[in-house]
Amino acid sequence: VLIDPQELEKMAEDDEVKSQNLSLLDDAVKNLDSMKEQLKDTENEDSVVRLGVTIGSDGNVSYFAELEKIGERQKEFVDKIREEKQDAKEKAEKDASKDVDNPSTKNTYGKVRRTTLHSSSVDDLLKQINQLDWSTIPEETLLPGATGNHFDLSV
Repeated sequence: VLIDPQELEKMAEDDEVKSQNLSLLDDAVKNLDSMKEQLKDTENEDSVVRLGVTIGSDGNVSYFAELEKIGERQKEFVDKIREEKQDAKEKAEKDASKDVDNPSTKNTYGKVRRTTLHSSSVDDLLKQINQLDWSTIPEETLLPGATGNHFDLSV
């Protein structure tokens, strides 16, 4: 959830503005929950990394979705890591002295496509996600050991 800093100040000073924005926020979260359920029925569910809502200083609500599609080589690598973590977890359950979080894989590189979509309504955002042509999004190469490939800006 992104809220304009001036709007946050207004919310701190005025209870009416605060309740109005919290109501907008509750409605937006319900809309995003509904959208997540609708995404489960599509093949695009795995490409959505993050969903969010922005409340502007004018009180307008807008929605955004961050999408990411990894290349086949990177997908195979991620699947291999998941399998190794699962194997390590199963072994750790048998032997409590094993370290689960350190699978013995080396970094590899891969290709990834990333984009962010914005819309004023959840229905339009869902439509944009379903109609996205990944071939128009440029590929980025992920290098082994490179920092800054993925930031988690959630608070």
